[in-house]
Amino acid sequence: MVLDGGIGTELHRRGFYLTRCYARLCVDASNVVLEIHNAYAAAGSHVLTTNTFGANRNKLGKHGAAEELEAINIAG
Repeated sequence: MVLDGGIGTELHRRGFYLTRCYARLCVDASNVVLEIHNAYAAAGSHVLTTNTFGANRNKLGKHGAAEELEAINIAG
């Protein structure tokens, strides 16, 4: 089985730095997240992970996005 690589690493490579809430990008930059997943699939990945690693109340709260928890996880 082949898994995808790090979503966060790819987001960083595309100019989204650690000051951003990466989980929130599921809503704010869904096209970029989709591009990353499509690239991993094209490279042969059989399993893709969601961009929701930090999509919990604690982490989202640090970015003022705790109230978006459900929307972010659904989008992810």
